[in-house]
Amino acid sequence: MKRRLTKGCPKRILIVEDDEGMSMLVAEALGARGYRISRVHDGIEAINTILDRKPDLVVLDLALPRLTGYDICSMVRKADSVSKTPIVIMSGQGDVDHRLEAFAVGADDYVTKPFDTNELVARVEAVMMRAHGKALPTPFLAEDRAA
Repeated sequence: MKRRLTKGCPKRILIVEDDEGMSMLVAEALGARGYRISRVHDGIEAINTILDRKPDLVVLDLALPRLTGYDICSMVRKADSVSKTPIVIMSGQGDVDHRLEAFAVGADDYVTKPFDTNELVARVEAVMMRAHGKALPTPFLAEDRAA
């Protein structure tokens, strides 16, 4: 069952990843779910795009040219116009110290490479729903609990 979160106006996602293959893989997976995708490949371009275009969510690599993902995340959280923008980190740096540092600078979620694209999509959709005031799907309906 493929549920679409993007009824109405499609949500805009910025993918910040310097590896072209990985960037395309993520773009295809999220684009197939109806999101409008933009991609950038370095840190300076990323922060400028976030400030100018104000995406609905950012998928952010940590190891980038010119600015790290940590720097970008921290800068976004300090900029009033985009401070509430959800950020999902995707990184090959999967140890606990890197994950904790990402959360400390304001990341909303963290996915370690390599990952299953279905899991990334599910995490993006969960973060998007929380950030934009949508109720998370629940496996139980009120009628089910009454029985």
